[in-house]
This record gives sequence, structure tokens and C-alpha cells, in this order.
Amino acid sequence: AEKQCRRLCMGTVPWSSAYKAARDVIDFWTCLKRRAQGRHCDMCRMLRLRSRLDIEDVHYPVEVIMQKLDKLWDQYHEVKNNGKEFRSEFIDGLAEVQTGPQSI
Repeated sequence: AEKQCRRLCMGTVPWSSAYKAARDVIDFWTCLKRRAQGRHCDMCRMLRLRSRLDIEDVHYPVEVIMQKLDKLWDQYHEVKNNGKEFRSEFIDGLAEVQTGPQSI
């Protein structure tokens, strides 16, 4: 059975808030591209990402969206390649918040 199982390569990129933010932006613009092409995209998800990312104008032609996505993918790959650094910064910031003065 082990030979017939599919091997999934997961967990190679350590999670950080920078990684999550880069992924959210790509998800929003991908959804916007799908809507511009007349394809289905979950509107509730798109609105949730839009409010989280604080994006106001969503009326762009498909060519502009594609150019934006190309730039966003380049930024995403930079974040992904430096994932360990972003993870350590995230953990350090989390430790500072937890050890800081707590107001009651």
C-alpha cells in the first residue's frame, strides 16, 4: 500500500504573517481576475479579502489585473524564499507581545 500512496510535499515554508499577507493579496487578485473573465468566484470570500486588505477600487481590465498578478507572484516568491527569516521575526515579535506589560 505504501508504494501506491501519493506523496504530498507539505510544510516546507514556515508560516508567518508576511507569508499570509502575500497569499491573501494573490487570492484576492486571482478572484478578481476570474470575475473579470466571467468565471465563478465566491463573492463572500472576495469581499472578506477586500475588507481585510483595505482595497477600495476593484474595477480593472483583465490586462491590468494580469500585470498586477505577475508582480504579486514575484513578491510572493521572495517572501517564500525568505520564509525562515520572516518566521523568526514573527516569533520574536510574538514573544515581545507576550512578555510585555499586560493591562487589566
